[in-house]
Amino acid sequence: DIQRAFDEKIAALEEEFAKTGNDVQRDSLRKEYSKLMSDAVEMNRDNIYGVTTFLNNAYAFLSPEEVMEQIALFPAEWQQRRELTELREATERKLRVSAGHPYIDIAAKNADGGEVSLKSVVENRRNKYVLLDFWASWCGPCLREVPNVKAIYEKYHDKGFEIFGVSLDETAGPWKAAIKKNDMNWHHVSSLKGWECPVAKQYNVTGIPRMYIIDPEGKIIAQDLRGEELANFVAGLYE
Repeated sequence: DIQRAFDEKIAALEEEFAKTGNDVQRDSLRKEYSKLMSDAVEMNRDNIYGVTTFLNNAYAFLSPEEVMEQIALFPAEWQQRRELTELREATERKLRVSAGHPYIDIAAKNADGGEVSLKSVVENRRNKYVLLDFWASWCGPCLREVPNVKAIYEKYHDKGFEIFGVSLDETAGPWKAAIKKNDMNWHHVSSLKGWECPVAKQYNVTGIPRMYIIDPEGKIIAQDLRGEELANFVAGLYE
């Protein structure tokens, strides 16, 4: 009954959202959806409905820090259930590679078969800032971002900007072809294991493109910037 009532309210919001092209109104509807979700969780922290509603919406509306805070508000016995323990572990992994934390070193084979580590790039004295870029040749959003990344690389590479690309491809052919076709003249590695890539798992990569910027001290200073936002951030590093 609780689920049915919630679904009816959500369906009404989604219908209204689909009808409007007004950004202000859409933002208002998103906030209303978020409040509905929050209220539903708050009123049902002692039952499975509250847990599943929280799980389905946690990352859509909350930062990793807020997810951890919310998990702590569930009764102790519910915090020990598999659903919340798995979410806590995933969130802890995400926090370990978030802005403000030291980068985690990773290593994989490049297109020539030699192993290259992120550490060797970050600690190279010629490099000041390193963009760690998780992508794949089959990823449309990744390829659409390439021209912007190339422009940034060409503008700032001589000033110490480097890129370490990690591909989630499963076969070498498309990966190497994409690098050549798009003139992506920076470091590239891949385990050729797709989503099972151990390197990607170390950074809790669940979607691509996923980007991190690492400073000369080895600290992650930004993540998931794209387009103009990425260009402006990098420009600010060199001004």
